[in-house]
Amino acid sequence: MLYVEGNLRVEDNALRQIARKKLNAALQSIEQKTAKLIGSLLKILTPQIESRFTIESLLETIRTHPQMQIERTMIERYSQAFPELQERVTDEQKRINARARATLEQGLFPIETSRRFRFTKGLPHH
Repeated sequence: MLYVEGNLRVEDNALRQIARKKLNAALQSIEQKTAKLIGSLLKILTPQIESRFTIESLLETIRTHPQMQIERTMIERYSQAFPELQERVTDEQKRINARARATLEQGLFPIETSRRFRFTKGLPHH
């Protein structure tokens, strides 16, 4: 989508307002889908003590999941058309990623602890 600044200020404002609404909807959809995907991953990985996945690899899998392709395309298109919205989009994406990381870390902590200390018998009591 190539946007060329219009002659009418009202038209420009209306187009920017539409872009903001579309970006908000896309970001909200990504946040909801990310939460659902994390929930599904945690259900699958929680029984597996020998999880070989890192949080980074799981986050990358979630970010590039095909379910979010429409939203990613829409965000990219509107961000390029209206560069003034790019900073807000970047901030929102950082917030979504931080929340996703925290949820994954919290959900995988028992698995990681079990894996890391699986050969210890516990601390002796004095």
